[in-house]
Amino acid sequence: MSGLFGKIRNINHRHYICVGLTLAFICLGIFVYTTSLERLVESFKDLGTSFVRYFAFLFSIELPDNVVTVTQPSGVTFPVENNFEQFQFDFKTYWALFGDKAVFISYLKKLSGVLFYAIVFIELILVLSFGLKLVLSQCFYKTNNKYNIDTKPLMFYKRLRGAVIIPIRDYIRSFKEFLSVNRIYRGLWLTIWLINLNILSIVVSFFAYVLYFSVSFGIGELPFQLYKLYLDLTLMFNGLPWYVWVVIFTVIFDLWRKARADKRLRGFEHIDEGFLMENPICLMVNGEMGKGKTTLAVDMMLSQRIIFRDKAKEILDNCAAMFPNFPWINLELELQYFINNGHIFNLAGIEKYIVRKCRIYDEILEYGAVYKCIKRNADRLIFIDFNALYWGYNIDLYGMTYNNRLSIVPLQSVIRQYAEAYFIYICQNYSLCNIAVRSDDIMYDEGNFPLWDTDFFSRDPEDSEQWSRYSKILDQDMLRLGKLIKKDNPHAGSLEFGIILMSEIGKERLNQVEQQGIKKNAEETNQRNDLFNYYIKMCRHPSTISYFPFFRFFADEQRAQSLGADLRELCALVDIDSKGENRIAIPFFTLEDMICDFVVKKYNAIYTKYRFHRGDNTLSMHLIKAIGTAFKSYQLRRYNRYGFNRMVLNVEQGTMDGKVKSYVYYLMPKKIYSDRFCTDCYSGYFRERALRTGVGMNDYPEYGSTMATAEELRAQNSYFIRTIEENVRGDKE
Repeated sequence: MSGLFGKIRNINHRHYICVGLTLAFICLGIFVYTTSLERLVESFKDLGTSFVRYFAFLFSIELPDNVVTVTQPSGVTFPVENNFEQFQFDFKTYWALFGDKAVFISYLKKLSGVLFYAIVFIELILVLSFGLKLVLSQCFYKTNNKYNIDTKPLMFYKRLRGAVIIPIRDYIRSFKEFLSVNRIYRGLWLTIWLINLNILSIVVSFFAYVLYFSVSFGIGELPFQLYKLYLDLTLMFNGLPWYVWVVIFTVIFDLWRKARADKRLRGFEHIDEGFLMENPICLMVNGEMGKGKTTLAVDMMLSQRIIFRDKAKEILDNCAAMFPNFPWINLELELQYFINNGHIFNLAGIEKYIVRKCRIYDEILEYGAVYKCIKRNADRLIFIDFNALYWGYNIDLYGMTYNNRLSIVPLQSVIRQYAEAYFIYICQNYSLCNIAVRSDDIMYDEGNFPLWDTDFFSRDPEDSEQWSRYSKILDQDMLRLGKLIKKDNPHAGSLEFGIILMSEIGKERLNQVEQQGIKKNAEETNQRNDLFNYYIKMCRHPSTISYFPFFRFFADEQRAQSLGADLRELCALVDIDSKGENRIAIPFFTLEDMICDFVVKKYNAIYTKYRFHRGDNTLSMHLIKAIGTAFKSYQLRRYNRYGFNRMVLNVEQGTMDGKVKSYVYYLMPKKIYSDRFCTDCYSGYFRERALRTGVGMNDYPEYGSTMATAEELRAQNSYFIRTIEENVRGDKE
């Protein structure tokens, strides 16, 4: 017995609270919302009789006219009078009153009364605001230098907050986490309140009428059904106070707006992917400093990752459709084993393995030979069974070829394509950059076929580190077919597929003027003898699977026109024509935006003056901070989560033939600014250099007046000043 009580004591006390709330909701349904229960029974009866009428119609069975109850009046008691004829009369009278002069005059009188009270209310608000401003000016702007000292009211508030408010807040949060784990309570409560508020009855009655209408086509019954809906709605809205319904509809409206905004953002992402699919493999973003060219290149690279994953999945689906009875999971598990153990690490290894194994299978089929092989997870020799050939595929039953009306496709070729596409599909990361870029694709795997979540807009920043992967370091020897910087580099020649991003490529490859004097036959590796451009020209060949190249090259440069023609002409030049203001995808956000702008502007003004005059902390300023920062955070988070920026891009071939095509491209903060990369990616070198100097901005000498002295001019270490001095010195000599 003591063990039983011990187990009861170990149960989380929140279960008791949830059970108690559930029983309370059930009691409310039985004793308070009795009419809703009665109406639910009626609606299910209507649904049942409509089913009977539907099947009777299908099998041509005659039924009495009064069998269907959905067309009959309800027998429960509603908050309003249940009289359809009176409702029709009142409905017609209501619309007729719109043209009545007396009613219109009465309406104007009532409107004037409402306006009077509204004006009085506005005047009261203005008086209170003026008085509050006077009080704040007296309290806020008395100068003191009590640095970070809390006033007594603020100290009392912090003690109260620490003792009461924070524990209550933390408990509510913990209760929400408990409900997120134990979803059965949420589902049960939702069901109970759908019944209590008569919402479930409305849904069931709707389906009952739809089922009845599908066999009777009773258009004449529609007004009566609308009247029954009106009665059900009166029962629903009388179930809760009006202010509760205001909160509920506000929450529902906001959820709808967020869903609508998410749909728009994902639509913009599809437009971006369409831009990438339409343009060549090599793209070079061209623009002056600060125009956002690196941001655009990184954004394109992130979208290209999704394109590659989707395309690999499409190839897998197409291969599986050619041979639907092939046990693809056996092939996948075998590939995973060899990939995880490092025996297969590239596409060439995949092809070699599949070709060799299929050749062995073909020899077995041709000569009927018995082969012995060592099973990986056992120490004994086993015989290969004919039924296990081709990973357990029944060749005699399903065949070895597929006719696609273009050619006869052999099974071996499809298996090779499937294996290569699967290797790319499960590859965690194939972004190679000369800057660090973060991605957060999530692979879900339950041991069968993995699925990828590549949605940029559903990521929680608190969980970002859990899923983050950073781009691979771009060893540029991988892109050199000629001489290498690192001799015998093991990475050289290994790159088959992937997404390459080179920021500031002109500084790496040099422009035409800077390449003058560099010899192609020089001993050291340089831009003329490393055959970098040859690799870019041939990049699609090792990466193509089922006619699709899994290779993309992105670069950005301030003046692409100055690059060597051989490299520039390999790329399509992307010029940022225009970049719009940051907008938001949430519908009907204008009023909220205006309110937030007004509150934040006032808050910033008050806060700045307060910081100028006072060094201590007051309760009033503490509360104003809470309100002002709440509005500011609300606006900022909405724009960060649902914002977008519309860009117009002009694309021209690298030959610069003058043919320019314009595209619309969208940048979305949630995608590109979620700690994806740093625009100051080379700052680490300069900071290290600056730390070694021992001086900074405050140590630099200043001019003594508006007329610089000769010594001050020499301090510029200027080529121009030095040339002048040399000429003056020559004249003197």
